[in-house]
Amino acid sequence: GDGTLNSLLPLLAKHPRLSLGIVPLGTGNLMAMAVGIPPDPNEAVRTLFDGVEKPLRMALLRDRRGREIPFCLVASVGLDADIMCATTHEHKKTLGFLAYWWEGFKR
Repeated sequence: GDGTLNSLLPLLAKHPRLSLGIVPLGTGNLMAMAVGIPPDPNEAVRTLFDGVEKPLRMALLRDRRGREIPFCLVASVGLDADIMCATTHEHKKTLGFLAYWWEGFKR
């Protein structure tokens, strides 16, 4: 999912010639949607072999300690970031994408 992709961004930023295949098995799968990867995992795997390679554009943010943090697609602060951080893995497993709405409603 998007969280796994985010954890790989520092590696991808250091090695820009690496290729990455995305199989959307996360909760939101926003990156897969944004680049046109089918939501069905079997179809997504087929695109790894039959699809077209697309560049992944990233940007860098600097955190309070001065570390550069790569990101793509979305960067959030405030309420949105609080909701993302507060949404537990257990809620995502049971509620899926609605878990984010639930946390937003609580706030």
